[in-house]
Amino acid sequence: MKKQSGLNEYEKRTVERLQWIVDSLCGGSQQELVDRSGINKGSLSQYLKGRNSPSNLNAKKIADAFDINPAWVMGFDVPMRNADDEPDENIDQFRQRMRDQYGVLFDMYDGASPEDRKKIEDMVKIIVRHDDSADGA
Repeated sequence: MKKQSGLNEYEKRTVERLQWIVDSLCGGSQQELVDRSGINKGSLSQYLKGRNSPSNLNAKKIADAFDINPAWVMGFDVPMRNADDEPDENIDQFRQRMRDQYGVLFDMYDGASPEDRKKIEDMVKIIVRHDDSADGA
């Protein structure tokens, strides 16, 4: 069996990303990940301890359960979500999502000129990219 200190960079990222999924998308519950993905609880435990890596099939099951990229689950340097996978959202949905995530910044959005709104949207896109890379690193 592998020990976590002997993991390669992809395996280390896989452990980190699976833990992030448990913490961020499953409320800290490993059972939630097991229930949503259908993978074996013992297998998940082994993955989180760095003793084994998920098979391609299990990585896909996990990814499908959370609408994320299976290659990201496997530790590859790819976006967590494919841009093509993200649904188009209207401006009201965008504003609500940003207000929920970034609060006061988007309170300024309502009274802003179209030029200022574009600047705010661009700024938030940068923040979101930074948050995604920091959360899923």
